[in-house]
Amino acid sequence: MLRHPRTLQMDASPEGAASMDALFELARRQTPLLDGRMEPWSVGYLDGSDADAGVIAALVRVTAEAHQAAGPAYWAARAWSMLIWQPCVLAILAVHDLDRALAVDRMQQRVDGTLVAGYRFCDTAIGTTDDPLTATAQALSGLTDTLFWRLSGIIKIKRIYAERLLADRLLGVMLAHPSFASDEDAVSLLSAKRRWLDAMGLEGASDIALKTSEDGRFRPQLVRKACCLHYRTEPGALCASCPKLSGRNISDDA
Repeated sequence: MLRHPRTLQMDASPEGAASMDALFELARRQTPLLDGRMEPWSVGYLDGSDADAGVIAALVRVTAEAHQAAGPAYWAARAWSMLIWQPCVLAILAVHDLDRALAVDRMQQRVDGTLVAGYRFCDTAIGTTDDPLTATAQALSGLTDTLFWRLSGIIKIKRIYAERLLADRLLGVMLAHPSFASDEDAVSLLSAKRRWLDAMGLEGASDIALKTSEDGRFRPQLVRKACCLHYRTEPGALCASCPKLSGRNISDDA
């Protein structure tokens, strides 16, 4: 989250426009919440300007109102997770489905109450490069770095905690991607994991381990180092991959 993105040469050709359309369709197949369009900027969206502070402050406020008993650490974690989930999904889809670099730092995200869902690009954001993964990872790093500083100016959240949640989200998206679903793709998955985390300066923030299942097959599992604090909204309910289940001393302090 500390590295600056390289400048990408945007592909304004018909092929570039077709790639953007393909990306939007891939994203909608993931979930209708990932509704992307090529349209002018709209009021109420995050757009990278100073106005983002007000939009993020409103997101934190309504999150706090909806989960009053969960406390500030949860409000910060929830808001952060909302801000980063769409860029992470789009980055993985662009690289691993389209083999294209995506300038995710050019996207505008829609904020509606406690939910961040829907996005816009005002022009083509598909880039040309001989290393789509590194270029996209660095653009994602630049975007999330900006979002972190905006959020941390509104509510306390530690950088190392935010980086771990970001890495968890990114690797979680990879684990759900069909390209890495079989045993044969385990090596490719671990290689891609290393490249993404390295390019974003997130080495060691999260991990993927291969576990042997009862049928003798290798099953990749997310090895998290941060608790998302969801259990504070549902007492006693820990996520299946929660690091608290491993007995490690994981701090709740966001």
